[in-house]
Amino acid sequence: LQASGVSLPNDFVQMEAEKAQQAQTSVWVAQDQQVVAILFLEDELREDAIEMIARLKARGKRVTLLSGDRQAVAETVAEKLGGMSVHAEVLPEQKHEAIQAYQKDGELVAMVGDGINDAPAMARANVSIALGSG
Repeated sequence: LQASGVSLPNDFVQMEAEKAQQAQTSVWVAQDQQVVAILFLEDELREDAIEMIARLKARGKRVTLLSGDRQAVAETVAEKLGGMSVHAEVLPEQKHEAIQAYQKDGELVAMVGDGINDAPAMARANVSIALGSG
């Protein structure tokens, strides 16, 4: 919006920062060069996600979150899942490159994805797991 000449109200910017710490992603709405709304979206973690991550880590597996979400949102989700390394604000081709880099280091990679933006990385991974809903 800023690149289009729309100024962002300070109270909305502050609210966005607070919501990012709660793992909520913002969607800004503007009309006639003015912000008229900001919406907040949040993915719900599956009930078994925390246990699954803990079991993988207990078996010595490295777990990394590759996400297109903002850094603060991805870090909050990673923390809720029990902690892991985070690569956030990445595009689909950057996810692919990250998988490729792990493989060049001799790693076998399993990629879990839930959308079309994960397709390049999933195609590159040694094992891919597609989820219909996160």
